Amino acid sequence: MLTVSYPSEGGYTPGDSYDIYFDEEFMIQEWVYKSAGGGREMATTWEDYEDFDGLKISKMHKSEDGSFELFFTDISVED
Repeated sequence: MLTVSYPSEGGYTPGDSYDIYFDEEFMIQEWVYKSAGGGREMATTWEDYEDFDGLKISKMHKSEDGSFELFFTDISVED
């Protein structure tokens, strides 16, 4: 697990942090978003990886209870 924390001032997510869980090949499997001050926490999976010319991209993210899903389609990689 790796935790990424942002400074409390400035930027897009001031004070927020992410706990990032990855497998033995260092591919992200899940992350837990934690808002500044502890008011909100949300875990989402990283799954359905596809290899795009050597760049592996997770095309699906979802919460454990299924209340949140984010998926990507029509992905292309340009040189």
